[in-house]
Amino acid sequence: MGEIMEHILVYDIISSGMKTTLFGSDGTIAAEAYRELSVKFGEDTAEQSPQSWLDAMKTTTAEVLKKVKDANIKGISFTAMSTVCLCVDKDGKPLQDAFTWSDSRGGRLEDNLGKKYPE
Repeated sequence: MGEIMEHILVYDIISSGMKTTLFGSDGTIAAEAYRELSVKFGEDTAEQSPQSWLDAMKTTTAEVLKKVKDANIKGISFTAMSTVCLCVDKDGKPLQDAFTWSDSRGGRLEDNLGKKYPE
């Protein structure tokens, strides 16, 4: 009877999508899945629904685990895009969609604060 390989489940969340990969303990890719994520763009806004992250995570996880039925998951890791702002309430519930790295409306606030409080 062969030894069951251990696995690490990795979620890579980028602005365009969610990639879920199941790595074997030897570093090989046992399975992977990808779901595109939509970004709502405005004049100087770029927002993403946190619910879309969870939905993509659920579907890609199910797809990966369907491909490797005997997965022996010993660890989970997350990597993500940088500079995303998600405002939540005291219970961790999102108050609105997340501002992605390409949202530039903070520049207006910076300009206004600079005029109000010059050096």
